Amino acid sequence: MEATNFNFTLLRELADRISAGRAAQRTTRESTHSEFNVFRALGLVGYELPTSRFLSYLLNPKGDHDCDGTFLHAFLETLCEDEPQPAGNREEASRRLERVKDLLDNHSCKVHREYRTKGGRSIDIVLEFPDFRIGIENKIEAGDQPNQVHDYSDFLGASGLILYLTKFGSESETAGDKPYVQLSYQNHIRAWLDRCLKKMGDAPRVFENLRQFRDSIDEFLNPNCDAVMTNFSEFIIKEPEILRHQFDIVRAMEEAKRHAMALFFDKLSSSLRIHGIQLECRLPAAPNTYLNYAVVSNVVQTIRSYPLTIEQEGHNLGTESEFPLVLGFRPSVSGFTDSGHENSLLQSLRTHLEKQNPKLIDGSHSNWPAGWIQLNQGPFTPENCATFLGDEEKLCEVCRIIAEKVFKYVCVVEDWLRKNPTVNQVES
Repeated sequence: MEATNFNFTLLRELADRISAGRAAQRTTRESTHSEFNVFRALGLVGYELPTSRFLSYLLNPKGDHDCDGTFLHAFLETLCEDEPQPAGNREEASRRLERVKDLLDNHSCKVHREYRTKGGRSIDIVLEFPDFRIGIENKIEAGDQPNQVHDYSDFLGASGLILYLTKFGSESETAGDKPYVQLSYQNHIRAWLDRCLKKMGDAPRVFENLRQFRDSIDEFLNPNCDAVMTNFSEFIIKEPEILRHQFDIVRAMEEAKRHAMALFFDKLSSSLRIHGIQLECRLPAAPNTYLNYAVVSNVVQTIRSYPLTIEQEGHNLGTESEFPLVLGFRPSVSGFTDSGHENSLLQSLRTHLEKQNPKLIDGSHSNWPAGWIQLNQGPFTPENCATFLGDEEKLCEVCRIIAEKVFKYVCVVEDWLRKNPTVNQVES
């Protein structure tokens, strides 16, 4: 990408817009606590089983939410007014959908989860009225099983209707010519929840839980989209020159990340030398490749020829994911694996670490070999790479803290080796 062919002020303006947007977003979140979400905290966002469970809880007019048939009525209103798409045998599906209008004021409804069919299958949710049944097959990520919707429609018969619920109202691949209705989280479930929220304005506890549920749906519908990203996209639409140079910009950012990593390890080498520790730095050929940096001390180089290494746990180098920087003796260059004997050896080291300096092993993960410690939560995120390139004082501080941890670790290992002089004896 030649400088004469690209207006670099566009990137500066774009970066300024994003920074300002994120700053305003943080201020709003801190003042309103709008990011608090129980569904996210419990790891339930986008999972079909807990989502179906909560949907059935709300739809049950006899549920212990004490809202009677409010949510069920709002759901039936949504089916009648928000135009879900009849599919399969469309004429028959439309006819059955019309019958929902007769149910609007009928709260004599039993709600079933995992409703067993004669063929031994289970419909996620069934709303059972005296003379009509509505089945809901919830498909957030999973695909159809063979003949699944076809069989469900057959099972419910002429006095029933299958709602095929997906993120964006997809068609079923297994319905054949059987009648069913396409329902979406994007249009219909959100519309239903909006109706429920309007009815629950004077019930703050219920209102807040409904709002968090709706927000969790937005999160799995558009996991990478928020107001700032929308503004970001709109700017690019108005300035399509940026899009024309997309791949050049991405390659330039990868090189900038690589430069930030080189600065980091150069500064870390300097910080380690103060403690008499030599860092043999091996930068990967390109960003996003596996990271393995060897730390070589003047006294402790290896345990049974396993190198003492600093490396990033995980393979997503330089991504948003905050894979931590870790330190330990590498039993195998192919991954975090070790034999029973090696594990026993390193477990002895871990026990010694816990006794001598328990703070060192804070943040250690059960998937790492025994004796490994965490040095930093995640140094190579884009945020941190930008900091390393633009704030030398912060870079020096980060490296100083890491170097002190490495030095303390080496001191504990040296003490352990003195107390276990046979550790590095080679067995014949």
